[in-house]
Amino acid sequence: KQALQYGVGDGPASGPRYCTGDVFKYLYQRVARASERSGRSVSIVLLTLRGKQGGLYPTARVMTQAMGHIKQLILGGLLRKSDTVARYSRSQFIIMLSVDKPASARQVMERIREHCAPHLEPLDMEIVFANTELEPKG
Repeated sequence: KQALQYGVGDGPASGPRYCTGDVFKYLYQRVARASERSGRSVSIVLLTLRGKQGGLYPTARVMTQAMGHIKQLILGGLLRKSDTVARYSRSQFIIMLSVDKPASARQVMERIREHCAPHLEPLDMEIVFANTELEPKG
């Protein structure tokens, strides 16, 4: 199993990074230090799939199918090459966005929701987001 993969294309310049949880933690520490120097904000987004409106939790097969669709869509062009994604749990992805302002993170979350909704609608599922901003010091 590869610890670090890239989205569309064949290499680092081609799309967002997809990695294991351990690699994500390591990259987060590096990005957090770099954001202090550069003045850029970093947004950590937790994407959770669940049954619509708090409904029944989907079966393992349905959840695996839905998470696969979401991963393909996210890595297929919904994020920038400077962003990083990891599987956080059976029903969650964690995403690190390098952004100029918090509103940019909200725009990314809305774009993900809009593009993924048609794939989740037949499964009676929805995406819920939680996010936090790491503001640069200084």
